[in-house]
Amino acid sequence: MLADKSVGIVGCGSVGSKVAASLCRTGVGKFLLIDEDIFFPRQCSAQRVGPERHGRA
Repeated sequence: MLADKSVGIVGCGSVGSKVAASLCRTGVGKFLLIDEDIFFPRQCSAQRVGPERHGRA
């Protein structure tokens, strides 16, 4: 039911990343994630995004 829905989230820090992960678990199919910060591998422990996604869209 939610697989054909899209969600945009502005701010992907500690709160936005948890919101995105929760929506993903509910079945939302497409995301537009916007954040002005640059993600560095050393930040992996503070973010929901792991090093396998670093440098990828």
